[in-house]
Amino acid sequence: MTTAASAPTTDAWADAFSRATDEDPEIQAHGKYFTCSYLLDMTDHRFVVTVSRGKVVDVAIDPGPLDVPYEFAIRASADTCATSVLRRPNRCTTGYGRPVSSET
Repeated sequence: MTTAASAPTTDAWADAFSRATDEDPEIQAHGKYFTCSYLLDMTDHRFVVTVSRGKVVDVAIDPGPLDVPYEFAIRASADTCATSVLRRPNRCTTGYGRPVSSET
């Protein structure tokens, strides 16, 4: 019998995303020039990621529409990522080749 892996909590996902981003050598090589806030809208949950000089300084989880400002938004359903992984492995990552997992 197989058991389905449980999805990470939003806090665990935000922590894992921050760690993966902050520890990625490619992001750190170029990230010192990147400072902004952006919205990751994944239908069920929304995250506003605040980055300063390539380091994640805050991840607001499910903020209200006017609670946290951001410069741009990335929106996709959870199914988009799931089907993308089936067609092209390693696509649901930080954007720089490292998968986001709360099990690190």
